Amino acid sequence: MAENNSTPLPPPPRMTADMVLASLLRVCASLFATPAPQESAAIIVNRVSELVRVDRAVLVPLAEKRAILAVTGGGAAAQDSSFADAVEAVRDKYGDSQEPLLIPPISDDDKKASPHLKKVQAAMGGTSILWMPLWLSHDRNILPAHALWLERWRGVPWEMQDAELLRHAALFMGHALLRPKKIISRPVRRFFKWGIAIAILVFLGMPVTSGVMAPAKVVPDHPNYIFA
Repeated sequence: MAENNSTPLPPPPRMTADMVLASLLRVCASLFATPAPQESAAIIVNRVSELVRVDRAVLVPLAEKRAILAVTGGGAAAQDSSFADAVEAVRDKYGDSQEPLLIPPISDDDKKASPHLKKVQAAMGGTSILWMPLWLSHDRNILPAHALWLERWRGVPWEMQDAELLRHAALFMGHALLRPKKIISRPVRRFFKWGIAIAILVFLGMPVTSGVMAPAKVVPDHPNYIFA
């Protein structure tokens, strides 16, 4: 008998606090070791899954016409597709938020909601979407320039501790994308790596919960055509 693809997967193993912190240090150090923000964008969407389970990540610019800057797998982002329309609908509604948000499921009675977003949420056996602003400062007057659209498929929900961990990482991701577009020398890169390690340890200032889910390996299956 064929297996039901819509059946939720069993929960993945848990990561220890040390494993979570080590992953966070590696990803953030890689972000600032790259010579240009464009490379940081690719690292973010392809390596955020090292922190928590993510089935697909989309980097969204908040002040540009295009809705998608980068997507898991490195393929060209289809700006005029149904999927891009869904991303734009969420950006229009939540783009001013500085807190992570779980995008609520669209009911059949909601006639004003985006049909494109409803299609995305129904795909892949049920898609849960976390909207994660890449905040830049505790000063609320300094607005984020980017956000992450993070998907979990097959009905797997987002949990509070996952969003909290990602919010810590979001600060460093946001600043990595706004660096001047120039070549960074090797000594400066080494300084960045040590500086980031110290900054993360100071910034967290609290024990990392051991209840964070281990990430699943991202294996994109033609991500540009899933919702075309």
